[in-house]
Amino acid sequence: MKEELMICGTSITSGGKGKGSLSFMAKLWGRECLKVREVLIIRGLNNRLLDGSYNRCIDWLEDTLRELNSKVAADFFTLLLNCWNNRNKMVFQGKENPAIMVCERAQALSNEFRIFNLNDPPVIPPTLVNIDAAILDGCVGYGVIVRDADGFVLSGCYGFAYMSLDVIWAELEALSIGLKLAETMKISKLIMESGNGTLTNTVKKCENDVTILGRCVKNECMVLRNFESVHFNWVDRRNNEVADLLCKLAIKNKCDLYFKMDYPLEIHNVIIREAIKRG
Repeated sequence: MKEELMICGTSITSGGKGKGSLSFMAKLWGRECLKVREVLIIRGLNNRLLDGSYNRCIDWLEDTLRELNSKVAADFFTLLLNCWNNRNKMVFQGKENPAIMVCERAQALSNEFRIFNLNDPPVIPPTLVNIDAAILDGCVGYGVIVRDADGFVLSGCYGFAYMSLDVIWAELEALSIGLKLAETMKISKLIMESGNGTLTNTVKKCENDVTILGRCVKNECMVLRNFESVHFNWVDRRNNEVADLLCKLAIKNKCDLYFKMDYPLEIHNVIIREAIKRG
């Protein structure tokens, strides 16, 4: 099977064997491609790659890319593109630029591309953190689940304690656990979701809330300064099933558990169901 590659307007066919076959590099560095060789030498491509014998175009490209890291590889293809443009200039205008000018223009183009990317960083969607708490017979269970914008589990935990608490105070403790977990994961943007409307409203108005609950919420929310942005939402129980199930598992197992993507098998079906609903 033959391969054909156009470099600087020169058609290079490779893949044949026998007396009629001509190595890829021999034709590339022939009379019509001396300018390409000069440009690549200026940019520091080593002699093994310039003088090697290759019968297939792809073999030369593969060896070249093995020598270069990803950033330099991008510059390499930019350089080949500029060589192509220089050849077109020779064909249509009857003149071509010196090799050093081709190199400098390729370098300038690469730098401008990187600067453009720096000015327009990718938008990272916020991470979703669901919290819940459950109370049963003097036992408290806390549940926290952390997922990305597509519903994939990143981390989570459940906690257990023997104590008698009002629901709102148990939910506040779950909030504290969720914020600490997000801080540990170095998440910059997050959305906190709770099924407790009182807690959600208190968090949003804690600056002006002079009640004991409001002061405690404000104290717990001091950690918010470590995040770029945090939004608090109330959700109904149907959209908070995973965190609710983690609370029940904590009470059932009477222990604490921290996990990353290897979440407990018991919550798998609920995670899939919630991901479908949110999708």
